[in-house]
Amino acid sequence: KGVFNHIKDKAAVFKQLHALLKPKGLLVIADWIYPSSHQISPSSPLSQETEASYRVALEQGGFKNITFRDDSESFALYVTTYIKNLVTIKDKMIEDYGSELTHEIEADHQTLLKQIKQKEKMAVRIVAHK
Repeated sequence: KGVFNHIKDKAAVFKQLHALLKPKGLLVIADWIYPSSHQISPSSPLSQETEASYRVALEQGGFKNITFRDDSESFALYVTTYIKNLVTIKDKMIEDYGSELTHEIEADHQTLLKQIKQKEKMAVRIVAHK
């Protein structure tokens, strides 16, 4: 996670990836999507895709038989563990990276965990066939 949500024109990227894949190849992506009721913020630096908008971009890229699997529960467990581990190394992080950045990282992960639990954001695995 962390790359595709920065790409605004996913269809163009998917066209290139489609061209690179062997016949019957698969594209597998782990990314974030939002519920269909999500209000997209035009000022956000991140792409805020829904399942429907992601599907359209993949289809425009030439992909078919597209499936989405919600991995939010396992990713929430990962984030929870990350936050617990962050607490144990917090002093070292503050020493190495400063207090402001350390607190920002912790707050961002707390926010992410809240969004996942409230289903405001979903971690998904997407499989698309050439």
